[in-house]
Amino acid sequence: MQPTPEPSELHVELPEQGATEAFAHGLAMCLMPGDVLLLEGELGAGKTTLLRALAAALGVPPGQVASPTYVLMHRYALPASCPVPQLASGHLTHVDAYRITSGDDLEALGWDMVMERGRAKGDSVLCVEWASRIAGSLPGAGEACVVSLLHAGEGSRSLSLSVPEAWQGREAFGELRDKPPTRCRVTGKWVSPLAKTWPFASEQARGADLYGWLSGSYRISREQREDDDASDVQA
Repeated sequence: MQPTPEPSELHVELPEQGATEAFAHGLAMCLMPGDVLLLEGELGAGKTTLLRALAAALGVPPGQVASPTYVLMHRYALPASCPVPQLASGHLTHVDAYRITSGDDLEALGWDMVMERGRAKGDSVLCVEWASRIAGSLPGAGEACVVSLLHAGEGSRSLSLSVPEAWQGREAFGELRDKPPTRCRVTGKWVSPLAKTWPFASEQARGADLYGWLSGSYRISREQREDDDASDVQA
């Protein structure tokens, strides 16, 4: 029997709400049918906030996504226009295990309609808050994506992402790993690592930045070095 490969780790600092939303967009673009996301973190760490932003990136109206602490499970239909083609017309299932105390509770939720052989069933993606409470009914860290959140101040959080080996070949994950969420220096908006215009918020912002260079509106704040990048300039 082959040993389970070690998952890949990614650590990101998200200093404010916009950064969390930008990262959630990038994470959403990495998803495939059958994926399971295990969300861990104390109360107030931002698990539902991240899930709401992820759902919005997939085309679910943000107002529809609520914490399922009392309902326990919500299932959201993804539109045909979902930006991840493999998930178009699929589903996002959101489970909050905080109040689940036994396997009987899972059966009452219709768990057999959600999970199948360690994967989200059918065309779905499954996101579970407080996943450690039902660990015996979920795939392990080497098979699921584990998202750990730590509250670091008002609107700020530290995020650790542990992904299974299967994610390594996904082009979108390579971009998420290599390009952090960043603030567009033209508009001030946070930009997703998977945005086509990264690190700018739009093509207009990219054009404005180029115009700033060509027109001489930017100046070097100190003597230029070979390893400088464009962030070392002032307007």
